[in-house]
Amino acid sequence: MHPYVLVLLSGVVLASLLYFVQLKKCGLNPWAALAAMALGSGLGLVCAKAGYCLLLPGVTLGRYGVSALFRGDFTEFSFVAGAAGVCLGAALGARLCRLPVSRAMNAFAPALALLAAAARFGEYFLEWVGYGKYVDQPWQQFFPLSVESPYGGWYTAVFMLEGFSALALAVVLEILDRRGGKCLFARCVFYLALPQIFWESLRALAMKWGFVRVEQVLCGVIVTAVIAWHCLKAARGGVRRFLPVGGMLLCIAVMVGVEFALDKTNISYLICYGVMILALLGMAALEIYSVRRRKA
Repeated sequence: MHPYVLVLLSGVVLASLLYFVQLKKCGLNPWAALAAMALGSGLGLVCAKAGYCLLLPGVTLGRYGVSALFRGDFTEFSFVAGAAGVCLGAALGARLCRLPVSRAMNAFAPALALLAAAARFGEYFLEWVGYGKYVDQPWQQFFPLSVESPYGGWYTAVFMLEGFSALALAVVLEILDRRGGKCLFARCVFYLALPQIFWESLRALAMKWGFVRVEQVLCGVIVTAVIAWHCLKAARGGVRRFLPVGGMLLCIAVMVGVEFALDKTNISYLICYGVMILALLGMAALEIYSVRRRKA
């Protein structure tokens, strides 16, 4: 069995145990975690593959036909679509076990972040997947900041940075849960997708439409949809309650400009990524504001 698959299966087991504990703590049937993770794993795999083929039909279905859906190349899976499949499986598992889906998905949030971390850490065993730019400074050539390729040379270990950010999110969600935090699942989805916009820009290999990085676009849609959901659930404010959505769209427009500048101009990477980070911080501030207003 491929080492990546072993790491992923280990992540599924650990996430299942964490979900089991979370459900038990919430007074819900903890054994529902098994059904949720079984369905989530299956749907995650299917959605990851189908999502990749449907999002890049020209290089998949157009080249290989229907057999593209059964190719085992690890570079031909969509992480975002796979995560969506896992969430769908968890929700179906909760429904089948007659659990309140909203409460069950909030309990699932830390497990989802933990599983995402395992999926990213496992990319260590996939050549070139998750690599960033070439690292030529000797003081930067150390793991986990960078990784040596099988053919020599050091490259930024973007997959490790992604894994650490997801793992940190799992810890934060667990702390928020103990403090009685609300909207944990929505916040988990938001903060898995938000930094991924940045990490995706650093990846050398990515799903692309021209210079547009597909999973960046998906993450932008996801974070905006989460904010729109919070605004919809706000008790008052009329049309003005959707102003944060406008702010999100403005930040996304800024990041589109940054990606264009990175691909088509000679503007310094430091300046471009500095602007992108500021836009991401602005989006995080809008999320915090929207959650607080929804609670109020």
